[in-house]
Amino acid sequence: MFGGIINEKGVVLDATLSSNIYKVRITKPKHWKLKNGQSISIDGICSTVSSCNAKFFEVQYVPETRARTTASLFKKGALVNLEHSITLNTLLDGHIISGHVDGVATVKVFKKNTHGVLILNIPSPLMKYIAPQGSVAINGASLTVQKSDRNSITLALIPETLARTNLHALRAGSKVNIEVDMLARYALRATLKTYAKKTLRKKKSAS
Repeated sequence: MFGGIINEKGVVLDATLSSNIYKVRITKPKHWKLKNGQSISIDGICSTVSSCNAKFFEVQYVPETRARTTASLFKKGALVNLEHSITLNTLLDGHIISGHVDGVATVKVFKKNTHGVLILNIPSPLMKYIAPQGSVAINGASLTVQKSDRNSITLALIPETLARTNLHALRAGSKVNIEVDMLARYALRATLKTYAKKTLRKKKSAS
């Protein structure tokens, strides 16, 4: 689990595809202590460290992950957001994020001045989980939805977010990972389930 507060940024050193496994090596933050099997968030993707040393660490992605996320875009020189998994002693400054990316959104408009205004085109099936003032994770960063339309959302990025993440490098057409708020997902599912039960009872009583 993660909180959506990006700890560091890393640079992809190399990426190779072998036996359908995509292996990615990323620079390791100097003060980070990593071990094999540890979970970290890379651009919002919950990733398992397969090997590491003082300078870099390696993660691996299966075809399903590459199809659902931007992992295939992790090429040499790419800048990625990094976050340690949270513990019971960690301050939850963002919102609860699983690292199980729901899909890929496309940047429609990105304006930068003293702050950033980011408009994203969102996959239609995900829009029912998104509401103004709600939370969403973009490339692993916890952000608040400013407004939402039929198939897009608008986000305001403060200077601190632009400085700490790779979101400052986005432009129209860029692809980003999106994870909707899991609380919204479960709340909607529970509501629909309750509604379905009530509807079924009404049909039975009417027959």
